[in-house]
Amino acid sequence: MVMASLPPAFPALVAQALISHGRFESGFLRLTEDIPTMPSGVVCETWLQPDIRRKSLAPEVSSLGISAGGFVAEIARLCGYDAPVGTNYTGLWRDSHPTQADVQVLQGLTKWTKKQRDSGEMKKQTWQAYSKPDNGTGLAGLVRYVATHPTNLTVAAPMRILDFGCGSATDILAIKSLFAVKTEDTLCLDIFEVKNSEVTPFVLNASTDSAYQRSLESILGGNAATIHVAISMV
Repeated sequence: MVMASLPPAFPALVAQALISHGRFESGFLRLTEDIPTMPSGVVCETWLQPDIRRKSLAPEVSSLGISAGGFVAEIARLCGYDAPVGTNYTGLWRDSHPTQADVQVLQGLTKWTKKQRDSGEMKKQTWQAYSKPDNGTGLAGLVRYVATHPTNLTVAAPMRILDFGCGSATDILAIKSLFAVKTEDTLCLDIFEVKNSEVTPFVLNASTDSAYQRSLESILGGNAATIHVAISMV
């Protein structure tokens, strides 16, 4: 994933870029039609690294329905160069710090992406199609591999599975199908009721921290030491 290649500070940096985008957009974009090389930050130095660009950024951007080549070209235009300039790049962002230049690059990419969407050049897709392109079969396969390697794990009682943060239930249903688990043994936890007849839903009370803790303990209390597989994709 692209985000998995980025540091903890990156989501906050993106948020800052998006929040300020509206008031900054017109003036900034006039200045960036022919943007000069900007002070080195973290976005350009990371996303223009050949390995990161090829193995992480391009595949992720393509999966969003965006032209990876166009996206990378726009990064290079906004950065003012098309290859990293740092000679001591370690891949560890603790060695570098976000700068205003990073915010400007992200704002420029926001405008470019919006243009792709508005012009119809960006493929439209739902979040479900993007986040679960294989309908959970990849995760189910991973669970099966872990359960059989290096030794095959067996259970005496009927197999029980749990998804903490169940969402659409796509992942837990794929695991249920692969292991032939009964519906009553397919536990689906979330802060809203998952309406799917193929799972047993439990609703966590997210009104306060203490209410959440109590509801979680209540659910787990009756199911302690009975779960064979637990997953959480939140």
